[in-house]
Amino acid sequence: MAQAAFTVADYLIQRLMELGVRHLFSIPGDYIVPFLQRVDEHEEMVRIGNTNEMEAGYAADAYGRVRGVGAVAVTCGVGALSLVNTVAGAYVERVPMVIINGTPGTDKRRLDRDTGLMWHHMMVNGESRDLQVYRNYTAAAVEVNNAARAPLDIDQALSACLTEQAPVYLEMFEDLYAEPCERPSRPLPRKPVASVAANLQAAVAAAAARIQAASHPVIWGGVEVHREGVQEAFEALVAQTCIPFTTTLAGKAIVSEASPLFAGVYDGLSSSAPTRALIEASDCLLALGAWPTDVNLLGVVPQAEGGVRPWGDDQVSALRGSVRVGASYFAQVNLGDFLVGLTQALRAYRNPAAFKPLPAAGGAAEPRAPDTALNFDNFFARMSRYVDDSHIVVSDIGFSVLGAMNLQIKQRSGFIAQAVWAAIGYAAPAAIGVKCGQPRKRPLIFAGDGAFHMTLQAFGTMAKLEQNAVLFVMNNGIYGVEQWLVNAAAFAPPAQPAAVTPINTLARWEFSKLPEVFGGGKGYKVSTLAELEEALQQIAKAPQQLAIVDVRLPEMSLPANALWKVSAAKAAQDRR
Repeated sequence: MAQAAFTVADYLIQRLMELGVRHLFSIPGDYIVPFLQRVDEHEEMVRIGNTNEMEAGYAADAYGRVRGVGAVAVTCGVGALSLVNTVAGAYVERVPMVIINGTPGTDKRRLDRDTGLMWHHMMVNGESRDLQVYRNYTAAAVEVNNAARAPLDIDQALSACLTEQAPVYLEMFEDLYAEPCERPSRPLPRKPVASVAANLQAAVAAAAARIQAASHPVIWGGVEVHREGVQEAFEALVAQTCIPFTTTLAGKAIVSEASPLFAGVYDGLSSSAPTRALIEASDCLLALGAWPTDVNLLGVVPQAEGGVRPWGDDQVSALRGSVRVGASYFAQVNLGDFLVGLTQALRAYRNPAAFKPLPAAGGAAEPRAPDTALNFDNFFARMSRYVDDSHIVVSDIGFSVLGAMNLQIKQRSGFIAQAVWAAIGYAAPAAIGVKCGQPRKRPLIFAGDGAFHMTLQAFGTMAKLEQNAVLFVMNNGIYGVEQWLVNAAAFAPPAQPAAVTPINTLARWEFSKLPEVFGGGKGYKVSTLAELEEALQQIAKAPQQLAIVDVRLPEMSLPANALWKVSAAKAAQDRR
């Protein structure tokens, strides 16, 4: 029996396998289905059918965070354009992700262009506007329109995905999937752009001198440490120098938070008091892979509002392939090379300032009365004793992430949040990708009700896949963080629901009923500490069961680390 020809579809699948992709998230459409069928025939690649493009994109994004590279396949126009927001988030947060867009072939495009016969999902004149759109949100956007060139075009995009650590886009003509092509001849290159040796040496020397002259150095580690895969180098620097380290919110759990030198998440005015004091007392802040964003520096941007740090002249900053030491700038210095060089340069150095581990910041103390109503603080105080190494925490942006930021995550990369692009609705579909990428872990999801409204169908996909995530919906009936951002004074005592802008009000859905709707899982509704405790005990007895917990909170509840903005807004209101 003759061996089946090796095709363009086979080439792309083999290359994805080389990148560690074992799950392809997808939405069917006639231009992509032939490729998906070939995936289904493959023994080692699993196609995940999602409910919509937003769900598929966020799942692929999270898969890329925990596995190295994620992949998603959709059809052109209606599918590809629905996916754009998720890809933009991955682009901003530097998540390697491959977008495969099935499009009409050459024959249909020419018929459209030459005769005016339009095909569904296409623009006029046989054009693909998808390609033009995706050039704005990817490291490479390539049209694969010729079987002879397909290996070169595919490799060009995938190499950019590896070297740039960013999404890439492949526009696949539907008439090419079954066309024969050559097999890969060698592995894809994975090397980043090399550091300029002289710049690296000078940056290391300047940074080492600045650190040695300081009395209270502090490290502020960011998500780029994870994206560049240099956690070991980061840990080695900390261990050798004994300099305490904090992380950004986006970089939470880049390394284990069980380290005695971990000093909490520094997130501007939302940080715990000890963490803020440590940062503000530092005379040398080492910002390593820490992106300066308004979410990572809540309340200290712009400078007119008190944002002196971490912008001072004593800062050492290494990110985005360059290093700054005070006013000096060193171009093309990779973070990994810089960490290794700095550790070597400081081999005889030890931090002169004694550092005592900071007290755990798990939220307010739990009241003993079991009938105490739940709020953000006592809920997360209880969860701080619940999270362990069997879990990966996936948090949506908003009050959920502010409540979760002080949970101690002992395992490296055990916390996932889209804390820079900050699109609500990320967490639930992201957990699908987390579970596919880390099947031995149980995702714990924290999402506001407004966020979950956007991607609620993800629970159905979890049920279909028989995943065992636990989803906590923080149900207060409002877009709480939106109200907080626009007019936090509404939360000032005596706070009343009537103070919330009507734009930010939500219907209170019965989330605990979703298992009945989607045919899987177990639902709980809790409003007191006792009810929460009972739900947690039942969930622990069924470790392989999907669960959703409708956490009923007062409308005006918010985490304690958000109160700074309420006080400032109320004071400004009173002055008017």
